[in-house]
Amino acid sequence: EDMVEIVSHKTGGARLIPRGILASISEARLEEMFNGIAQEFQGYIQNKTFARVVIAGGSSHLNGVVELAKQVFNMPVRIGLSRPVDGVVDTVSLPCHSTAVGLVLLGGRRTTLAE
Repeated sequence: EDMVEIVSHKTGGARLIPRGILASISEARLEEMFNGIAQEFQGYIQNKTFARVVIAGGSSHLNGVVELAKQVFNMPVRIGLSRPVDGVVDTVSLPCHSTAVGLVLLGGRRTTLAE
């Protein structure tokens, strides 16, 4: 089995663990997080207020995240991508930057409206 190097945020030391163990831990935490979100928004989900779930940020890169979210939320799920931003390099269009780019665009829009 493939091994993955894990670096401790406390000590900075590294160790190798099997990829399968890391995947099972990640899946359990994602499922826990999705279930918490589903519980918090239960009324909106039941009333079909939301059309779909959009996953943004670094966890959107994880294999199987869309399938797990579909299972938990029982609704369509997609990965959030940033809209093109003039004058900014292409890397901000990656899903891991979509939340930050979206917040910057929203802040810019609110500033323009307030003026």
